[in-house]
Amino acid sequence: MKQKRPAKGSKGRCPKCASTKVAYDPSLVFQGYGPGLAACSNCKSVWEPFDDADIWDDDDHLCSFSEPCNNCAFRKGSPEQADPVEWADIMENVENLGGFFCHKGVPIGAGSEHGFDYPHKKVTIEVDGVKAETMVPNRAKLRICRGFLNSAFSKKNMAKFEASS
Repeated sequence: MKQKRPAKGSKGRCPKCASTKVAYDPSLVFQGYGPGLAACSNCKSVWEPFDDADIWDDDDHLCSFSEPCNNCAFRKGSPEQADPVEWADIMENVENLGGFFCHKGVPIGAGSEHGFDYPHKKVTIEVDGVKAETMVPNRAKLRICRGFLNSAFSKKNMAKFEASS
């Protein structure tokens, strides 16, 4: 029987280049990332990996996890919720993107807007008759956060959505 290949972003496969030449150290912590970091010896990406067992639908590698992550912003008592300014910023992003996306298995981009190199795509927009290209999050390649899905905020918005349909 053929052994199942690790999922991209897990402890055994790079989310950026899909290499399985990955090193994982459960004790690594770096500037708020971790505990537990993985690194790819091929492309040098670093990420907070997830366990393949967290994926409950083998046919959908981007399904939300069965349980919230150990450092999810939506868990009770999270540092993000304790900081009113940071929490307001997160809520603004939730409104703008229509959801909240998991950071586990996403390459760390310490200089990026949110600290992670979430996948993006190029789109053409038109403003006052002028067309311009811009980058937007590629929702088709993002995993919705389980903590967000379980949150009262998400349930309240889903109730509004269902009532309007």
